[in-house]
Amino acid sequence: MSGVRIPWLGYALMVLGVVLLIIPFLPLLNRVRVYEQRQSTGWWRDKLGSARIIWASYLIGGSTQNAELLKSGNFKRLILLSPDNQAVKAIKEMESDKSVEELQKNIRDLTGFAQKRNCDVRWCHDITYSLITIGNPPELGGTPPKDMWVFVEVYVPGIEAEKRPSFFLEWSKNQKLADKMLISFNKLWDHSRPASK
Repeated sequence: MSGVRIPWLGYALMVLGVVLLIIPFLPLLNRVRVYEQRQSTGWWRDKLGSARIIWASYLIGGSTQNAELLKSGNFKRLILLSPDNQAVKAIKEMESDKSVEELQKNIRDLTGFAQKRNCDVRWCHDITYSLITIGNPPELGGTPPKDMWVFVEVYVPGIEAEKRPSFFLEWSKNQKLADKMLISFNKLWDHSRPASK
């Protein structure tokens, strides 16, 4: 019998191993929505349109949707890369068909557009970050309201903006992770400098 293999036992152990790996993540399945690429229509636009206040950190802000969304007046804080940040050149080399000058102009134009609509804009001069959009953030120092939500678009060098993976979560369903995203945004805000026009 020692030479007889029992293939089903190997398969059963493999399935058991996969199940044991998945079990810790099951509670997240109904609390975090994960997407393979950028969300720009449907429910995402509805979320943005219904938010009382929006804070966002984008890189270049090159999508025309950003200008459209800023028209709502709900955007109150916006972080962009500084036009002089070396990351602008890297983004151009890895994922954009626009020139560095066009990307820098886009940052300056979006900055001016947002500032005219009473949105406080800051530029980050030295690091690159994932894109975070927070709807209905708390008053400064306050507890997040139950309807706060967070949308994170993960910046991965070399992946085009429209194809970046992302995830969405609501504070009421995942307070710890939403709080971490809020802390991250606030630290990036404090680290960045007021934008010039």
